[in-house]
Amino acid sequence: VRASATHEASEAVLRALGTLARNRGHVVVAEGIETADHLESVLELRYDAGQGYLFGRAEPTLIRPEIDLFALLSSTNVVESAA
Repeated sequence: VRASATHEASEAVLRALGTLARNRGHVVVAEGIETADHLESVLELRYDAGQGYLFGRAEPTLIRPEIDLFALLSSTNVVESAA
C-alpha cells in the first residue's frame, strides 16, 4: 500500500489483484498501512481488511514450539485457497 499512495501503476496493480482475489472468493488484506493517505487508498480499493503501523506498532511474536503451524493451516482452507 505504501508505494501505491504515490505511484499510479502500483495502484493499478493493487486494484487488479484485489478484483481478481474477490472474484475468486478470497478475502483481500492490505499490509503496510502507515498513514491516513494509505488508509484512504485501501478504502478506495475496497479491500476487506488491513494492518499497519497506523493501527498499532508491531508486537514481538510469541514463540510456542508446542503449536504445529503446518497442522493448524492444513486444518483450514488457508492452504487450499493459496493453491
